[in-house]
Amino acid sequence: MIDAKDAETTARSEYKIIGVHPMTGNLGAEISNVNLDQLDDQTFAEIKRAFLEYQVIVFRDQNVAYQSHIDFGKRFGELYVHPYVTPIEEYPEMIRLLKKSTDKFNNGGSWHFDLTFVDEPPMGSILRLIDVPPYGGDTMFSNMYSAYDALSPSMQQYLEGLKAVHTSAQLFGPTGFYTINKNNTSMGQIPDVGSFVTLHPLVRTHPETGRKGLFVNSGYIERILDIPSRESESILNFLYLHCAQAEFSCRLKWEKDTIAMWDNRCAMHFAINDYQGHRREGVRVTVAGDRPA
Repeated sequence: MIDAKDAETTARSEYKIIGVHPMTGNLGAEISNVNLDQLDDQTFAEIKRAFLEYQVIVFRDQNVAYQSHIDFGKRFGELYVHPYVTPIEEYPEMIRLLKKSTDKFNNGGSWHFDLTFVDEPPMGSILRLIDVPPYGGDTMFSNMYSAYDALSPSMQQYLEGLKAVHTSAQLFGPTGFYTINKNNTSMGQIPDVGSFVTLHPLVRTHPETGRKGLFVNSGYIERILDIPSRESESILNFLYLHCAQAEFSCRLKWEKDTIAMWDNRCAMHFAINDYQGHRREGVRVTVAGDRPA
């Protein structure tokens, strides 16, 4: 792992338009010299390169219109609409992530990839916070390339032959977490959508970088296929703890009009629910992805 100061010096020398300031030596970078309301192709090309290099990119002071936010997402690809969350009426490609001061639970309050219960999980998400609590409400991100690389070669080889069953039922089904706690969250869940079930490998090769990373999360995985249930449970619990290690992670402290984009193919995230009694609101668009391989 490179030193954060050396990483920033290298980043500054490689980018001619944008400023790139690594958040840690492992993943995450704040991007400066950018106005997302006025984005030319050359600037976007550097942003895309930084996104693939750092997995999480952060833009401060971006008081952009909703349509500009959507248009920025569309530069990366087709947008994906969350099947369980009510979209903003005037902007059907965008959802609102709101926790009122009276809500007990937030959205995304555990380590996870987004929407892995679909055959083609999203490529990434772009979130802008428009109301932040006076303290707390940070988001953690974890580098799944590094988590995979830290495993022994024998464990890597074993995991590469396995697939897991991903299901939406654990969170969004009739007895799922968000369904039974709908009175304690302002998520705006759409009822009676039905359930999604799919299979994905435990180790995923990134379609653009070619790097391997772990692809696991407790919110959506039901079990590992074709091995005994006790073995599956033990392996998954080990991987969940392994992926959450501090040395793989960075922590984003939000400010009003901060925009963050994360690569849902190689970075997990965790929205920390430590601001009870305060309001937090953001708007998000999600870019469609491909089937993990």
